[in-house]
Amino acid sequence: MKTFYVNLNDGSSMKTTVIDEASHVDSCLTELILSCNYNSAWPFLIALDVNFKKPNTDHIETLQLATRTRCLILQLHKMKANLPQSLQNLLSANLFCFVGVRMQESLFMIGQEYGLYCRNSYELGPALMYLAAQIGDLEVEEKLSSGIVSSAAANLTKEEIESSVYAVRGMYEIGCLHCYS
Repeated sequence: MKTFYVNLNDGSSMKTTVIDEASHVDSCLTELILSCNYNSAWPFLIALDVNFKKPNTDHIETLQLATRTRCLILQLHKMKANLPQSLQNLLSANLFCFVGVRMQESLFMIGQEYGLYCRNSYELGPALMYLAAQIGDLEVEEKLSSGIVSSAAANLTKEEIESSVYAVRGMYEIGCLHCYS
């Protein structure tokens, strides 16, 4: 497990933890849950994204979860035999809604490969396309879509971590704008 602070464009930084052992998941999920904005409307949003091992493969390497101030990058492929129940409990809790792009595909693959199922999810694809039209950037969806992680990488590079953080933080912010306004 390693923790980084990723600098964001708004001048803030996001505490980001890369988790490669199941024994660290419980405490990190607790910290993520405590970072939720409990002053907002219910349900509480958590952004969700997945990265694949290499292009044109259906094997998920990482699961990213983020709130406004906290990001977890779970290296699921390293915990496949040991996934803690706390991760399934979070994904199936009625209290939270997970937002992202290509959610149906991502959640299906997480279920197939890791036996993890999500109760509440919201697809941001239409919201992203609306925002793209408003700001004239038709590549927004691609910038905030699931990334690719090299299959040979035992540890994630700084660039891969930053890319993951920017993507899930963007999804979280768009989710808040779309769901809470």
